[in-house]
Amino acid sequence: MSRENTRAYLAAAVVLVAATAIPADAQTPTVEVSGRYQALDNRSINERFPAGWNADVAVNIDGAWGVVAEVGGAYRSDADLAIDLTVFTVAGGSRWSGWRASRVAPFAQLLLGLARMGSRADIPGGEISVSQTKLMLQPSGGVTIAVGHGWGITSQVGYRRIFLDGDHDGDTGFNELIVSAGVRVRF
Repeated sequence: MSRENTRAYLAAAVVLVAATAIPADAQTPTVEVSGRYQALDNRSINERFPAGWNADVAVNIDGAWGVVAEVGGAYRSDADLAIDLTVFTVAGGSRWSGWRASRVAPFAQLLLGLARMGSRADIPGGEISVSQTKLMLQPSGGVTIAVGHGWGITSQVGYRRIFLDGDHDGDTGFNELIVSAGVRVRF
């Protein structure tokens, strides 16, 4: 399937869901739980991680602001080189949600946390495994479209900066672009 056809099908699906969505409750939900598929592109080392997951829990404090905790993982394997790369993240921060906008709710969040990067390679006579945990900062934003009472589809785009020690790691950090889509349930 060509890239143009894929985009056309995706656009049609979004329009169909938006057209059939049930209006959201006028009230801001107290708790939101999301589960999403995620892909990430590490711009610093020019590596794409096509398989991943992301989950979060947010507790809304007032009409628009809340606190959020998020975990995620992204994976990349190269069968030719027998190398597996992973990135796991744990973060928390604040989220602004625009639930007052009928069935479409934009959101923006700023998270601070830890990223654990690992690599594993098969070599003659064994296996080598290396990992390190570093501080990360992740601003992101997205939209949730209410589909039924208390749930909807959500998509998110974010930028992640993983801070490295230039003297020890040879660079001051990694820049990553994260794209995710999934389901959000609100209570």
